[in-house]
Amino acid sequence: MVETFDIGPLATQIGVIQYSSRVRQEFSMNSFQSRDALSNAIDDIRYLRGGTLTGRAIRYVSRYGFARSDGARPGVAKVLIVVTDGISYDNVAQPAYQARQKGILVYAIGVSGYDLAQLEQIASNNRTLAVVDNFNLLDSLRNSLLTGVCDATPPVFVCVTLNIQFSIRLRNPTSSEFSSITNGLKAELSQLFTSIVGFQGISIAGYQPAAGNQVKASIAVFVAEFAASNATQIFIAAVSTGNLGSLSVNASSAIVVNQETNSTVVSLVVQDSCSADLLNPESATYIALVARVESAVLSIFGNIPGVVSIEVTSISCSGLYIRVTITIVVVSTSSSTLVTTISTAVSSGNVGGLTVDPTSFASGDEALLCRTPLDIILLLDGSGSVGAYNFEKVKQFSQKMVETFDIGPLATQIGVIQYSSRVRQEFSMNSFQSRDALSNAIDDIRYLRGGTLTGRAIRYVSRYGFARSDGARPGVAKVLIVVTDGISYDNVAQPAYQARQKGILVYAIGVSGYDLAQLEQIASNNRTLAVVDNFNLLDSLRNSLLTGVCDATPPVFVCVTLNIQFSIRLRNPTSSEFSSITNGLKAELSQLFTSIVGFQGISIAGYQPAAGNQVKASIAVFVAEFAASNTTQIFIAAVSTGNLGSISVNASSAIVVNQETNSTVVSLVVQDSCSADLLNPESATYIALVARVESAVLSIFGNIPGVVSIEVTSISCSGLYIRVTITIVVVSTSSSTLVTTISTAVSSGNVGGLTVDPTSFASGDEALLCRTPLDIILLLDGSGSVGAYNFEKVKQFSQKMVETFDIGPLATQIGVIQYSSRVRQEFSMNSFQSRDALSNAIDDIRYLRGGTLTGRAIRYVSRYGFARSDGARPGVAKVLIVVTDGISYDNVAQPAYQARQKGILVYAIGVSGYDLAQLEQIASNNRTLAVVDNFNLLDSLRNSLLTGVCDATPPVFVCVTLNIQFSIRLRNPTSSEFSSITNGLKAELSQLFTSIVGFQGISIAGYQPAAGNQVKASIAVFVAEFAASNTTQIFIAAVSTGNLGSISVNASSAIVVNQETNSTVVSLVVQDSCSADLLNPESATNIALVARVESAVLSIFGNIPGVVSIEVTSISCSGLYIRVTITIVVVSTSSSTLVTTISTAVSSGNVGGLTVDPTSFASGDEALLCRTPLDIILLLDGSGSVGAYNFEKVKQFSQKMVETFDIGPLATQIGVIQYSSRVRQEFSMNSFQSRDALSNAIDDIRYLRGGTLTGRAIRYVSRYGFARSDGARPGVAKVLIVVTDGISYDDVAQPAYQARQKGILVYAIGVSGYDLAQLEQIASNNRTLAVVDNFNLLDSLRNSLLTGVCDALLCRTPLDIILLLDGSGSVGAYNFEKVQQFSQKMVETFDIGPLATQIGVIQYSSRVRQEFSMNSFQSRDALSNAIDDIRYLRGGTLTGRAIRYVSRYGFARSDGARPGVAKVLVVVTDGISYDDVAQPAYQARQKGILVYAIGVSGYDLAQLEQIASNNRTLAVVDNFNLLDSLRNSLLMGVCDATPPVFVCVTLTIQFSVRLRNPTSSEFSSITNGLKAELSQLFTSIVGFQGISIAGYQPAAGNQVKASIAVFVAEFAASNVTQIFIAAVSTGNLGSISVNAGSAIVVNQETNSTVVSLVVQDSCSADLLNPESATYIALVARVESAVLSILGNIPGVVSIEVTSVSCSGLYIRVTITVVVVSTSSSSIVTTISTAVSSGNVGGLTVDPTSFASGDEALLCRTPLDIILLLDGSGSVGAYNFEKVKQFSQKMVETFDIGPLATQIGVIQYSSRVRQEFSMNSFRSRDALSNAIDDIRYLRGGTLTGRAIRYVSRYGFARSDGARPGVAKVLVVVTDGISYDDVAQPAYQARQKGILVYAIGVSGYDLAQLEQIASNNRTLAVVDNFNLLDSLRNSLLTGVCDGNDFFHFSID
Repeated sequence: MVETFDIGPLATQIGVIQYSSRVRQEFSMNSFQSRDALSNAIDDIRYLRGGTLTGRAIRYVSRYGFARSDGARPGVAKVLIVVTDGISYDNVAQPAYQARQKGILVYAIGVSGYDLAQLEQIASNNRTLAVVDNFNLLDSLRNSLLTGVCDATPPVFVCVTLNIQFSIRLRNPTSSEFSSITNGLKAELSQLFTSIVGFQGISIAGYQPAAGNQVKASIAVFVAEFAASNATQIFIAAVSTGNLGSLSVNASSAIVVNQETNSTVVSLVVQDSCSADLLNPESATYIALVARVESAVLSIFGNIPGVVSIEVTSISCSGLYIRVTITIVVVSTSSSTLVTTISTAVSSGNVGGLTVDPTSFASGDEALLCRTPLDIILLLDGSGSVGAYNFEKVKQFSQKMVETFDIGPLATQIGVIQYSSRVRQEFSMNSFQSRDALSNAIDDIRYLRGGTLTGRAIRYVSRYGFARSDGARPGVAKVLIVVTDGISYDNVAQPAYQARQKGILVYAIGVSGYDLAQLEQIASNNRTLAVVDNFNLLDSLRNSLLTGVCDATPPVFVCVTLNIQFSIRLRNPTSSEFSSITNGLKAELSQLFTSIVGFQGISIAGYQPAAGNQVKASIAVFVAEFAASNTTQIFIAAVSTGNLGSISVNASSAIVVNQETNSTVVSLVVQDSCSADLLNPESATYIALVARVESAVLSIFGNIPGVVSIEVTSISCSGLYIRVTITIVVVSTSSSTLVTTISTAVSSGNVGGLTVDPTSFASGDEALLCRTPLDIILLLDGSGSVGAYNFEKVKQFSQKMVETFDIGPLATQIGVIQYSSRVRQEFSMNSFQSRDALSNAIDDIRYLRGGTLTGRAIRYVSRYGFARSDGARPGVAKVLIVVTDGISYDNVAQPAYQARQKGILVYAIGVSGYDLAQLEQIASNNRTLAVVDNFNLLDSLRNSLLTGVCDATPPVFVCVTLNIQFSIRLRNPTSSEFSSITNGLKAELSQLFTSIVGFQGISIAGYQPAAGNQVKASIAVFVAEFAASNTTQIFIAAVSTGNLGSISVNASSAIVVNQETNSTVVSLVVQDSCSADLLNPESATNIALVARVESAVLSIFGNIPGVVSIEVTSISCSGLYIRVTITIVVVSTSSSTLVTTISTAVSSGNVGGLTVDPTSFASGDEALLCRTPLDIILLLDGSGSVGAYNFEKVKQFSQKMVETFDIGPLATQIGVIQYSSRVRQEFSMNSFQSRDALSNAIDDIRYLRGGTLTGRAIRYVSRYGFARSDGARPGVAKVLIVVTDGISYDDVAQPAYQARQKGILVYAIGVSGYDLAQLEQIASNNRTLAVVDNFNLLDSLRNSLLTGVCDALLCRTPLDIILLLDGSGSVGAYNFEKVQQFSQKMVETFDIGPLATQIGVIQYSSRVRQEFSMNSFQSRDALSNAIDDIRYLRGGTLTGRAIRYVSRYGFARSDGARPGVAKVLVVVTDGISYDDVAQPAYQARQKGILVYAIGVSGYDLAQLEQIASNNRTLAVVDNFNLLDSLRNSLLMGVCDATPPVFVCVTLTIQFSVRLRNPTSSEFSSITNGLKAELSQLFTSIVGFQGISIAGYQPAAGNQVKASIAVFVAEFAASNVTQIFIAAVSTGNLGSISVNAGSAIVVNQETNSTVVSLVVQDSCSADLLNPESATYIALVARVESAVLSILGNIPGVVSIEVTSVSCSGLYIRVTITVVVVSTSSSSIVTTISTAVSSGNVGGLTVDPTSFASGDEALLCRTPLDIILLLDGSGSVGAYNFEKVKQFSQKMVETFDIGPLATQIGVIQYSSRVRQEFSMNSFRSRDALSNAIDDIRYLRGGTLTGRAIRYVSRYGFARSDGARPGVAKVLVVVTDGISYDDVAQPAYQARQKGILVYAIGVSGYDLAQLEQIASNNRTLAVVDNFNLLDSLRNSLLTGVCDGNDFFHFSID
C-alpha cells in the first residue's frame, strides 16, 4: 500500500496503529517522510496478540490518531483503514459513528472470520467495505482500494430537516430508531447521487433537534472536488420538493456547508458524583450521561449556523465530580461564537439544565490537557548506548508528553533529570510555569554520554528530586517516569524500593536493549511498565502513558501484620525473603483489588517488626479518589478473615492511614569509625550499617501510630565518625512525637543500642544541611552580558545554595563578591550569622553591569576575600565558587593559579557563552568544573555541587623533587613548560590517588628551584579527613621508587606538610624605574618582573623547611621606583625565620641579585598598606538621624580605613571633620603621624547630633580643609570621603561642584536613609559613589574603596571618545609621531573599559581610515599599543569628509556607543581643509556630539570655529612640540563632558530653506546671535560648559524653531532649564525676539530614529557627491518635506539626511531624526503612513520603499556576494575567529534574501571547501549562525586555485546567481599564495566579477594588486584586530556599486 503513494509532509502521510484487547500506536502520520522509511518501520512492527476490541481501537484513533501533533492537516482528507479478521467483543457502532462525525472516511476490510454486520457499522458506506476469505487474498484488494482512497477528499457537509419528531435515541447509533432513519436516508441519498460521476459515498454525521422538535440530519458527502458543486445543487433541488425519495423533509431546510469545518473541543465539569460506571463507555450510565450532556449543549446553540455534529469524546473523574470533553464539528466562521456561547453558559453554572462548575470551562488544546495536579520527574537515560540521534527522540517524546499537561504551580509541574554514570538535574519541577518554557528547556538539554547507573539516578531522585525547594507539594501525587535503553550496572531494586516507600509512583519505560527483570524491579507495578523495540516507537506509548499518569493520585497507605517472623533480611529488597513475601503479597492484593474500577496498582512500602516479632507490612495502594473508600473497606474486610488469599494475617491488624503522611527527616552521628566502605551504598559494610540503624531506630518507636516506613537516606563522614540521615514516612499527627522520641534518645547517647554523639541530633531542614565548617566565597559575574533578568536567577541559585548549609561562626560562613570590569565586595564571610540574614543580603544585591574581567576578580578574592578580618579561619577549608557567563577579557590562569597556591579550592561554573578553556584554567580540577547552557539550568547543579563542596577539607600539601632542570618559565602558568609538566603531574597523581575513597582532587601549588637546579613541585591534595593518612602514605611510597608513573623523581624528596600553613606577607622596593606597563598584570614587563622577584626571593631561602609557594601579589609605584608585595605560604613554625631572612637581605640592599631600597622592608599588615601619598579628609555625618550606636560603627569603619594606609608626612595624611547642622573639625590632616595615634584620635571623637547640612560641610572642606596650614601638599591627590545617612536640607550640588573644580576627588557613601540623587550630585563620578542598606554593611565597602582611593589620579567619567587625527602630507611622519604620543598621553589619563571611557581612533587625509573602534580595546596599555602601531597615511586634507564619516559610523552601537554616555570627538589637524567642514560639523552637533577642534601650526581659525562645538572646545598651538601643553586643560574639559540637554525656542522671524545650510549667511547670522545671547544668559551658572546649535526647522506661521544642545554638568541642568524658560517667557533672548510661550526643554532621553525611503526622481552622479549643488538641494527638499508632515509630534530635536544613493533609476534617501524616545514610534508611524500613500510633503515616493531602524541602514542593492576566506595554517584558529566575526558583521549590513543580497562563503587553504552557497540562507540570522559554525580548515595557501574554483562554480545558477545582478568576490587572506593568482583573477574579472582583495598582516602587496579589480577594491591592515576598521568603507564601495564602473568587459 505504502509503495503506491507519494509520501511526505506536502503529500500523503501514513500512520499505523495496532490493536488487540489493547491499542498500540506504532508510529504517527508525521513520523516518516519517505516510502522506504515507512516500509522499514512497518517491517519492524511486532505482533501484539490478545483479544479483539475494535471499538476501543477506533475510539483511540478518533481521539488521538488525527491530532495536529501527529501530523493532521486542515483541508486534507482523513482516511481510516481498518483491517480485522474477526468479531469485536465491544461495540463498534458508536466509535465508528463518532469517527464519521469528524469527517473521517472509514474503510473496513474483513478477512476470514469477519462479522459483516460489524463491518457495515464501521465502514463509512458500502463503497468503503471489502472482504476476502483469507489473508493470501488481501493483495487482491490493493488496486481497487488504492483507487478509492486516492480519490478521497474532505467531505462536503449538507443538512436537511426531516418531518419526524426528534428522540434522544437518535443520539445512539445502536438504537433501532437510529438504524431505521439512517438506512432510509442513506438509501435515498445514494439513489439521488449515484449517477454523479465522482460521487464516492455518504456517511451520516449525526442528528440534532430542530425547530418544532423535528430532526436535523447532518450528512457527510464524499465526492470528487470537480463534482461537489453539482452534487450540492442536486441536493438542494431535491430538498426543495419536500421529499427525498420516500422521506418527507422541510422544503426550505437544505443547508450546504461550503466553508471548511473544524473540530472545536471544549471541556467542563458536571457537578454529579463520579462513579465506576462512568469510566466504562459500554455502560448504560455512561451512555445516558453522554445523551444528557449532548442534548444540554445542543439546547444552548440556538441559531449558530454550521453546526455539523456534537460528540462527548471523554469522561473522567475530576475529584469527586465528572469532567466531560466534547467535540463539535462546526464551520470555521462559527467556531469562536460557539466557544463564547458555551463559555458564558458554564460561567453561569448551568448548561441547558446541567449543573456545572462555573470555573471549569476550557477550549481548544486546553480542553484536551490533563488537569490533575501532579509532581512529575522525567528521568532520562543519557548513557553512551543511547546515542545522540536517539536522545533527540527521547527529548521529542518528552516534549510531546509536556504538551498534554496543564502546567503551572497549581497544576502539573515537571522536572527533568538526565543520567548516565553520573546524574545531572537539568531543571527542577518548579523551574518553568508554562508548556512553552518547559518544551524549550527540554530542547536545550545536551546529551550526557557515559555508562548506565540507573540505581544511582533513582536514588538521587528519591533524595533530592521531590524536595519542597524543588516544587514538591503536599497532597499531590508524585510520579517518576524512567526512560532507559539498557542494563544498569548497579543495583536498581533498593533505590526503587526506597522511592516507593516515599509514595512515589514509578513508571519504567524500556527501549531496545532493556533488561526486563530490572524494569520490573523499578516499576511500581505491571501497569506502570512499558517497553518498545526502538526509539522510533517511543511515541506509541504517549497516549496510553498519559491516561495512566493523568489518573495518578497520592497513594493510600494500608498496613497489615503477617503471621511470620521478622528477619533483618526483609530490610533488603534484593534478598530472597523480601522477594518471596513481596511477590505473594502483591499477587493476593492485586487479586483482591483488581475488580475495583479506579484501582491502579500497589507498591510495597516496607516491612517492620511488630509485636511478637511478626512482620508489619506497609502497602501503598494507588486508586482513584472516588474508589478509595471502597478499596479500604474491601481491605479491612479481607484482613478481618485472618487471611489475604493464601497469606495468614493478624485478623485485627488492618490499618488504613487516612491522614496525610509526610516525610520526617532526622540525622545523628554514630560514634563508629568512618571508612571508605561506608561511602559506597553497594558495599556490605554500608548495607549492614543501614540495617543496624533502621532496626535501632524502629526499636524506640513503641506504639507511635501511623509509621509507614523508615529509610537511611545518606551516610557521610563527620570528622572521624559517621553522620546518618534517616527519612521516616509517618502520618502528620505523629510527626512531632516521633521527632521528640528520637531526639530524647540521641541526647542520652544511646539509640536502640547504638552509641551516638549526644549533641548531634537534627531534624527537618536542619537534618539535610551540610554541617562541615567551610569558608566560602561566591564570586558572581555581574557583567553586561548576563543581563538583569538572568542575574536574578544567579541570586536565586545563590540563595538556594545558602539554604543547604549550617551557617554560623563555628559552621559555614559565606561571603559574596560581584564583578564585571570592576569588583564589588557585597559582604564578607563573617557579615551574617544565619541563613535568613544571608539570603536577604543576597536578595539586596544590585546588578553591576560592565565588561568581564574574571581574572581581576579572582585576584581580588585571593588577596582580600579570605582575610582574617573578613572571617577566614585557620584549619577550615577555603572554597571559591565562580559563576560566569562569558569570556573574560583578561588572563585568568595566573590569578587562579595564585588562588590554588593559597590552598583555595576553586569551583568554576560556566553558563551559556562560557569559554571552556578558561573555565579549565580557573577550576582546581575537573571535579570542580561544571557548565550549563542557560541560566534556567543553574539550579540543576545545586545538589551535585553541594555534595562536592560539603566534602571539602583544607588541602594536604605534599612536595616532590622532579629530575628535570628548573626554568623561570615554570613560574608562568600560561607557558607551555608549565602546562606540560602540570598536565603530566596531575595525570600521574590522579592515577595514583583515584582508587582512594575520599580523594577529591589535586591542584598544583607551584614550582621552585631545588638543589642542583631541579624542580621542587608543591601539590595541594584535597582528600576527606579519614583518608588523609592513607593518601600521604601512598604518596611517600610511590616517590620512594624514584618514579611517579612516567615521571622521574628524587626518591628521597617526598615531603608531607602535616603542620598548619599560613600566608606570610612581605613588601620591599626594587630600585628599577617604575612605568605604566608594570601596573598592568597582563603586560610582558609585569610578568618578567614577577619572575625576577620570585626567583630572587626563593634563592635566599636555603633550607627553610615547609615553604609551599611564593607569589608576587601586587606591584605599585613608590616614587620613581617599584614597590612589590610578596605572599609566601609556609608552615607556621618557619614563618618568623622566613621574615628574618628576607629582612636581613633587604637591609643589605641586595636580594638574590635584585637591587633594593635597604629601608623598604615591611611584613605582615605593614606590607599590605596603601603607600601612595594622599591627602584625605573623612567628612562624617554626625546628625541626629545617625544615632550614637551607629556613629560608633562609622568610627570603627574609619579606623579600619586608617589601618590600610601608610601614615606620615611623606605618606598619606588623614584629617576628620564631623558635621550635622554645624561643622566641627576634629583634627587636620597633619595632626597625627602614625596609624595608632590617628586611630586613637578617631576613637575620642564625640558624637555631635543635630540636623543635616551636608552642603555646608562640603563647602567648609573645600575652603579650609585642604589648606597648606592643615597639611595639604602640592602635587598630592586630594580625596574627600563623605559618609552620610540621610537627606541634606541644603544644596549639595554647588559645593560639590566647586570642590571638584579644585581638583578634589569626592567619594560619597550613603547609608540606610540616603538620597541617591544627592549622592550622585556629591560624588565625582559613579565609581566614587557607594551605598549600603545599614551601618553593619559599611565594612563591605572597605577593600573596593581602598583600591579606588589608592589609585585616585584618573578621569573616571564614562565617555565615548573618538580621536580624529589628521594624517595628511602636510603633517609629516616626524610630527605624526608627536600626535601619536599626545594621543597616548591622553589615554593614560582615562579609566578605560566598557563601563568607563572608550576611545576609538580614525585617521584621515584625502581618505578616511578607521584605525580601531571605541570598543576594540579595554585597557590603557592595549589602547596605547594600538596607537603606537598606527601607520602614517599621507595625502590631501579633507576634514569635512572625515567628520561626516565619524558622524555616520564612528558612534554606532556596533562600535561601542552607549546610550546616556557623552559622545566626544577630538579633531587634531594641522592645516586648511579642502572641503566644506561646516555642514558635517553641524550634523555632528545635531546628534549631540561634543566636538573639540585642535589646530596645530598652519591651521585655519575660521574652519576650526566651524568645527568646534563652542569656544571652550577650541584650542590652537604653534607647533607639534606644544601639543602636550594642552593635555591637562583638555582633560579637565573632556572629563566633565555630559550628554547635552536639548532646548527649543521659536524665533519670530520667517523660516528660509537656507537655514538648513550651515554655510549660508542666514545660518551664520542667526547662529552667532543666538549663541552670543545664550552664552550671556548661562555664563554665570556654575557647571555650564557651552552650547551648540542643533538645527532650525519651520514652526507655526513659518517662524523658525531653533534646537540648541546645552552642555552642562548634571547637577546644574535643572537650574539652566529654569533660567532658559524664564528668559523665553519675556518674549526676548537679549536682542532676539522670540515667541514667549515656545520654550521647550527635552527632559527625556533622546535617540536617533533612522528611516529610509525612495524618491522617484532620476538618480544622477551629482547626487552621490555631498558637495554638489544638486545634492544640497535634494537634502533641503527632503528635510523640509519630512518636517512638514511631523506636525505637532513633541520632542523633535533635529532632522538630517545622512545618505543618498541610487536605487535602480531612483534615489534612496536615509534620514536621521533626533527625537525624545517616547515620540520615536509616532515619528516612524507618521513617515511610514505618508510613504505608503506615495507622497511625503510634496515628494513623490515609492509607496513600498519605507524602512526604519536597522532595516533602514541596510544595503538594499541586490548583489551576489561570495566571501573567500583564507583558512590556511598561517592564519591560526584564534585569528580565523576574527575573520568569521568580520564576516558576520558584514552580513549584518545587508538586506538578505532571494530578491535582495545573497552571500555564500568558501574557505580555502591548500584545498577548497564550499561552506555554503549564496542561496543556502534567506535571513541575516541564519547566515550569521552558519558562519559561526564554520570550522577552521588549516593547510597551505593556494589562493589562485580558490579564485579559479569560485570563478567556475561559485556563481553558478544552481548556487543562486541571478542574471543582471552584480557579482562580488571578497577575498580575505593573510599571506603569500604559493600558486599563480594573476590568471584566475583575470578570468574572474572577464566574467564580470568585481574582486575585492583584503590583505592582513603577512600579505604580498603585488599579489593583492593582481587579485583586486582596481585600487578601490584593495585594502590592507596590519593585524586581524584591525579587520573591522575596513567594514564601513568596504560596505560603502560594495553597496554603491561605484567600483563596478572602473573596469570593462569584452
